[in-house]
Amino acid sequence: MGIEMTLFMVDVSRDLSLLFLVHLDIQYISFTHRFPSDMHMEYARDIEIQTPTFLTTQENLAAYINRVWNKPDLIQEYGKPVCIISAGLHDAGIKDISTGTYVQNVKFMLDLFIPVCEHIIWLGNTAPAATNASSPKYKQTIALTKSWNEAVIELIGNETTFSDRMSFVDVHEASLKWPHVDHIHLSRDWYNQLGNEFFLPLISSTSRSGVIQQTKTVDDNIQRDENNTGVF
Repeated sequence: MGIEMTLFMVDVSRDLSLLFLVHLDIQYISFTHRFPSDMHMEYARDIEIQTPTFLTTQENLAAYINRVWNKPDLIQEYGKPVCIISAGLHDAGIKDISTGTYVQNVKFMLDLFIPVCEHIIWLGNTAPAATNASSPKYKQTIALTKSWNEAVIELIGNETTFSDRMSFVDVHEASLKWPHVDHIHLSRDWYNQLGNEFFLPLISSTSRSGVIQQTKTVDDNIQRDENNTGVF
């Protein structure tokens, strides 16, 4: 089964790049002439990457996708990229940030990527480590990350421009049961398996005429092996 789309991962964690950079030789997947790419983005709106043309990272990344991957010949053959985006865990660490400001920043980003992506899959925030749940050291709490996911779902649902072109993948409950390597990052196996056992089959089942347009929830019934690493 071939995939006639470009896949882009725009994420807030370098670990998430593992989603599509490992085990791409799965027997039922064939990436003919196209291969996944990832870009790293720390926040929903920031100025870490600036150019003479654009002041924000998000504007520059969207412009890059449009300039490099949305050339007429590439669009004709493959269509625009399917973009998998996530943001929130680092945003939660910003001093005095409110849910309203976070949602405004997400909308700012989505307004930029909607025109350059054929479809956007929003990967919801994972839950932080439960062992640190009561520590005042961390601003990323289980309740906050869940409420921010709900706020993004509401934003998508209230904006026709977004709801017609986006899907939301909820991984919050599943991530609660998974080993963490620090407060907000999960073990390497999480990213490997989420990419290969969830996203690759999801993407392979889509077509340019019918992309899945609904909220997906990753199954939270996680089995453990003898090494205490989870598998879906």
